[in-house]
Amino acid sequence: MANTAFDSNSNPIFVAAATNTIVATAKLAIPGRTARKVLLIGEFSFDGTFANGYVVGDIQVDGNTFLNTQVNNLAGTAGAIVTVTGIVTVPAGKKRVFDLRAYTNTSNVAVHHRALSVVDLS
Repeated sequence: MANTAFDSNSNPIFVAAATNTIVATAKLAIPGRTARKVLLIGEFSFDGTFANGYVVGDIQVDGNTFLNTQVNNLAGTAGAIVTVTGIVTVPAGKKRVFDLRAYTNTSNVAVHHRALSVVDLS
């Protein structure tokens, strides 16, 4: 069986302007003594009233940002999806905390249908 962790929820979370907001968290123990490659897949949808706004999604490992993506020009957009995915190398030896975060430069944004998957590829 693969070493995996997962978090998901469809309830909306308000994201205040200019504030990083954690929208999903998964914890995964990385066994052994050598670093391992981990596949990270995070996504969320968002709704809001945007003028010239943008939304950023990022994934942090133990508080350090490893992956991010930005969606621009959101004038009137509702239900758009932000996806953050990639393979990172993480140190072994303890339980790691993986956070999916949302950030926006505008107000009145709700993030929902969010999910974070972590898969140890070793």
